[in-house]
Amino acid sequence: MLKLLEEATRAREEDGLLMAVALNHGLRVNEVIRIKPKDIRGGFLTAKRLKGSRVTRQPLVHRRSELLNGAEGLCYLAP
Repeated sequence: MLKLLEEATRAREEDGLLMAVALNHGLRVNEVIRIKPKDIRGGFLTAKRLKGSRVTRQPLVHRRSELLNGAEGLCYLAP
């Protein structure tokens, strides 16, 4: 998985971030690309789930691995 993230990040940093957030939070691609800055508040991510699931509020995941640490990139999006 790390090799895949490494290649995605090398190709385009945003792709690596998208994949890390999807992995860390169990989100589908369509759910990740719908994340807005207003969905990131106080160390939490509010995700609008698709396919009939509910909205979820999850703490941002912080990892030691820079490739897996999508929280850093998401915090960059937040105002």
